Amino acid sequence: MGCSHTLYKSKAFRSNERDRYTLTVRGVKKVEDRMDKIGFDNPAQMSKYLVWKKFGMCPPKLLHEKRVSILNGEINPFF
Repeated sequence: MGCSHTLYKSKAFRSNERDRYTLTVRGVKKVEDRMDKIGFDNPAQMSKYLVWKKFGMCPPKLLHEKRVSILNGEINPFF
């Protein structure tokens, strides 16, 4: 795909769980390239990306609803 990344695999501990895969992409250009190629289906993850894209950072540990409020201009992300 032309974009460097790191892929992590975590083995499931329980029989009713599946193995978990995490894709880590670092760097602004690399993140934007990956978004163009893959994107997000999860609205919570997409809101993190959109806040980061708009403000250059995304405050950690915010609920999805708070990130939507930030995007709508209702909350200052630099509180």
